[in-house]
Amino acid sequence: MLNKAIIKAADKIASQKWIPKWIREKVAEIAISFTIFVESTFNKAATYVAGDAIVESVSEGTGNYRPSVNTKVNTLPETKAPNAMRPSDVVDAWNDYLGQNQTNINPRTGLVDNNRIFSADGTKSIRFGNHEMGSLGTPKGHFHFETWTYDPVNDVMTISNILQRIIP
Repeated sequence: MLNKAIIKAADKIASQKWIPKWIREKVAEIAISFTIFVESTFNKAATYVAGDAIVESVSEGTGNYRPSVNTKVNTLPETKAPNAMRPSDVVDAWNDYLGQNQTNINPRTGLVDNNRIFSADGTKSIRFGNHEMGSLGTPKGHFHFETWTYDPVNDVMTISNILQRIIP
C-alpha cells in the first residue's frame, strides 16, 4: 500500500508541467529509490515508476528479479535492416514499434537516457543520439531499433539492435 501511495504521488507531481522538469525527474528518482528500499526490506512485490510507466516487479526468491546497474549487459552483434526508410516514415515507425507511454528512463539503470526512447515496459527502444543525428542527410543516416530482454535468473540484460538507414 505504501509503495502505491508513493507512486501515485510521484505520478501526480510528474504530470504537473508547471513544476520544473529537474524537480519532476528528481521526485521520480526518489520514488523509485524508496520503493526499491521498501521492497528489499520487506521482500514483497513492489511498484515503481519508470518515466510515465508504472512497472510491477515480483520477487523470484533468489537472485535479482529486476535489472539494476549491476546487471550484466550482453550486447548482440548489430544487424542491418534490408531497406532504407523515408524520413517521413520514421516517427510513425518509432511509434508503431514502441507503443503508448514512451519514456526516456533506462530500464536497467532507472536513469534518464538522452540517446534513447523506451517502450513503457522497457523491452524496446529507439537509439537516436548525437552520433545518429550527426549522420542525417548523408548516405549513412540511421537510427536503431533495440530489444531489451532480461534474464532474472542470471541477472543478464541482452540487447539486440537493428540499424535502420534513412534515405537522405
